[in-house]
Amino acid sequence: MIKIPEKEGRLSAAKAAHIEAVIAFVKRKTEGYRRDLFANISRVMLVSGTFEDMSARDDWSWLSDFILADVKTLKQMIGRPELLQFDEFKRMYSDYFSAGSDKYVDASTKYNAYMFIENLGVTICPYCDEEYLDVVENGNGGKLRTLEIDHFFPKGKYRALAMCFYNLVPAGRTAME
Repeated sequence: MIKIPEKEGRLSAAKAAHIEAVIAFVKRKTEGYRRDLFANISRVMLVSGTFEDMSARDDWSWLSDFILADVKTLKQMIGRPELLQFDEFKRMYSDYFSAGSDKYVDASTKYNAYMFIENLGVTICPYCDEEYLDVVENGNGGKLRTLEIDHFFPKGKYRALAMCFYNLVPAGRTAME
């Protein structure tokens, strides 16, 4: 796993923003979508409760535990790749998170890859330790980024991990080539 230096408590704030946006996204979906997602996550990791009970309590710990799973847990999950083939998070990543500066996982907070990068505060590529990483204004009110978001565990092979916080690695474009 790539060690990304933490800048003065920014990691906890970045994690909080990330999970809040993912939960907001899932809350906007249909009950059937949420129920299917709960069932898929329940196959991958232990969930303490039923969908009905957790929904009635507005308890999103099942989703939070999955999205914020630590590296050790992610490594355990990939031992059963057949359970990580559900597409909800890969679609969220492709259609909202990384689709451009004007697409959002959560429109109310304008959360996407750009905010993730800004929240994390990583300014040097963790792979090469040379290339500067930045988000810049493009002059038309939009933003451009000088980096990519890599997936330590490839999103093509482990689709369900596409939005897991500790699977997202800001990386320079040179390192990604």
